[in-house]
Amino acid sequence: MTDKIIFFAVILLLWRGWSKGILRTIFGPIALIICSVLSYAYYLYTRDMVIAAAIGIVAPIVLNILFSIMLNLISHDKDKNTSLIGRIIAALLNLLWGGFIIAVMLFTILMIPFDLPLLQRAQKDIERSSSYVLIKPVIDQTLQKHNVQPIDPSKLAALSDPKKMEEVEKTEEYQSLVNDKRIQDILNDPSVNDLIERKQIAQLMQHPKILELTRDPELLKKFLALYSKILK
Repeated sequence: MTDKIIFFAVILLLWRGWSKGILRTIFGPIALIICSVLSYAYYLYTRDMVIAAAIGIVAPIVLNILFSIMLNLISHDKDKNTSLIGRIIAALLNLLWGGFIIAVMLFTILMIPFDLPLLQRAQKDIERSSSYVLIKPVIDQTLQKHNVQPIDPSKLAALSDPKKMEEVEKTEEYQSLVNDKRIQDILNDPSVNDLIERKQIAQLMQHPKILELTRDPELLKKFLALYSKILK
C-alpha cells in the first residue's frame, strides 16, 4: 500500500509541477523556508510557541495565494508564457520537493511511539515497502551523524510498569523537573488537575500555565533531558 500511494503521489507531483510552471513551483519552497525562519525568530523574541507555529503553517499558504493572484493579474495566458523546458524543470523540482516531504512523513510515522493497532500496521507496511528500502540508508546515516537512536515504543510503554517508574523517579532529570517551582505550581493548580481528571486534553493544552511552559527554554530543556533519559 505504501508503494502504491507513493507511486500515485509521484505522478501527482510531476503533473502539479508541469501545470503550475517554474515560478509557482519555486515560490512554494521559498515561502516555506522564509516563513519557517520568521516563525523561529518570532519564537526567540516572544517565546510564544502557538503564534510562532501559526506563522510557520499559515503564512506560506497566504503567501502562495497572494503570489498566484499576482501572477494571474500580470499574465492572463500563463500557458503561452511557460516554455516546455520550464515545465519539465518545474515538474522535476516539484517532485524533488514533494519527495522530501514524503520521506519526512514516512520517517515521522515510523518514529511515533504509540502502541496503536492501525499505526503498527502502517509502520509494518512502510518497513516492507520498496520506497522505504530506498530512503532507509539516508535515514540511518542521518541518525548516526547526529548520534540519535530510533525511538523504541516498548521503552515508553514500559513506563506503565510501577518498577520502571520507580527507576525513572530516581533519576536526576526527573527530580530536577518535578522539583522545579513552575512545575510544582502547575501540579498544585486545581484547574489543571480538574482538566486532567476529566481528560480534557484540548482545554488543558490551552491552559495559560501550560502555554507558559512552551515559552520557557529552560523547562523545555529539562523535559527533553528526561525524555532522553527514559529512552535510554
